[in-house]
Amino acid sequence: MPGRHDLLRQPRRLRGVRRLIFLWLFLVVAGTSWLFIFLNDERFALRTIEISGNRLLADEAIARAAREALTGRRFWIFRRDRYWFYDPEAVAAVLRQRFDRLASVKVAAAGWQILRLEVAERQTTALWCPVELEVPADCSYLDATGLVFARAPHFSWPPLLVITGSWPLLRLEAVASTTSVVAAVTGSQPLPRSLFSRLIKLRSVLGSFFAGSVLAGASVKQITATPAGDLEFKLADERSLARPFEIIIGRSQSDEEILTLLRVIIAAPSFRSELAVGRTLEYFDLRFADKVFYRFRE
Repeated sequence: MPGRHDLLRQPRRLRGVRRLIFLWLFLVVAGTSWLFIFLNDERFALRTIEISGNRLLADEAIARAAREALTGRRFWIFRRDRYWFYDPEAVAAVLRQRFDRLASVKVAAAGWQILRLEVAERQTTALWCPVELEVPADCSYLDATGLVFARAPHFSWPPLLVITGSWPLLRLEAVASTTSVVAAVTGSQPLPRSLFSRLIKLRSVLGSFFAGSVLAGASVKQITATPAGDLEFKLADERSLARPFEIIIGRSQSDEEILTLLRVIIAAPSFRSELAVGRTLEYFDLRFADKVFYRFRE
């Protein structure tokens, strides 16, 4: 049987255990509180936002959107604008959602209080218009991949290449149509990328070709697709936009075939003689492999 001294030691042991538990809890609470205060301290607040790569978007607008993405708390405790707890992917996602013009966003902290944003804006390559620009139309900006990223204002004469018409291969997010002309929505791809890339390349090829010809100065201003699947390239001289001429080609014709046909007709004496007397060209029709048709305005 336990002795009297053993019975007296038990309450002392219990009191010692309680003291250790209390001390442990105190240290845990104190340590957690200190850690909370330390991690949320102002010295780790991302107060300065440095922005690079933007050309048209204002620094103030981008910084304001980034600060909005840094509001609130993570895990209901830690502030999102602190160095330790900011989410670069969330900030980038907010910026891409807010600014359709942004092609890419890189977010990284540069020190305890500096957030660095490296952005790249979409390069405006062409305009997509639902109808030909006989009258002002609702057009959209296309980037280098053919993606619609913003609505364009109305122009008396667009400063960019215009792409329009009824495209048999038209692909929009919410529209399935092979014949009707429809307006594009932001984020959509009106043309397959491969087709858009070919049109941009062919525009450059035609521009280079005419630069060294009797029609020097002519450049492609508009590309229209017909319901039959043909392509109409409208060209005009920068000094005389009112009298454009067209080149009509088949969708499957190669660049080399197109250039070969143009070389043949431009070198023809009959064509040169008509051009020399001041007649105004109306169109070239290159859709037929062994023949080229052209017409001058009356």
